Amino acid sequence: MEDFKISHTEDTPEVSYTSVSNLLLIKGKTFPENPAEFYFPIYKKLEEFIPGTDKLIMETELEYINSSSVKMIYAMFNLLNKKYKDNPKGEYKVIWKYKSDDTIMENKGEEFKEFLDLPFELVSQS
Repeated sequence: MEDFKISHTEDTPEVSYTSVSNLLLIKGKTFPENPAEFYFPIYKKLEEFIPGTDKLIMETELEYINSSSVKMIYAMFNLLNKKYKDNPKGEYKVIWKYKSDDTIMENKGEEFKEFLDLPFELVSQS
């Protein structure tokens, strides 16, 4: 997958991919009016990329996520989870960063972790 960056808006997060580190970053607030429209192109890129890679890190640093965006983020995590189950020796993981005083985002990360088999790090930030 080629490097890309989608800048954040008032209601969508920054999304970027860096091939050097195989890192997909989702950062900011996510409550677009139509989450499927926003996330589907990213999902398709992942769907095409994941079968041919042995390494991908998905890192999130979200301040807010609405329920419709949760479904789309989970769909992307699940793509990676399926790849991990097919190739557990690969380097696949999710890093879920949240502010140390944000129990809502911490709990959301714990919920995601509960439903996935791949390595999932919860990282509290000051």
